[in-house]
Amino acid sequence: CQNESFGLSVLEASAAGLPVIAVNEGGPREIVTHDETGWLVDATPGALADAALRLAQDAARGRRMGAAGQARVAQIYTWPRGAQDFLSALRAE
Repeated sequence: CQNESFGLSVLEASAAGLPVIAVNEGGPREIVTHDETGWLVDATPGALADAALRLAQDAARGRRMGAAGQARVAQIYTWPRGAQDFLSALRAE
């Protein structure tokens, strides 16, 4: 498997209050709000390295993105909400 279909590691990093740098495909696009909770970048070593360097040079921005990601996870990715979404999907069938 080349990429993670949902992005559990991205979700866990956000829940821990870390800013996320992820490849702009698959699950991370569902979880990361670009430039708010992290950065979505091209799937190249250079793009990932550039984003990591930018983040290392702006710790305040990283803290803001980490806090925003943590708040988003706490609001959206909860067991009650997941159960509700699952039941809604079953009813739609």
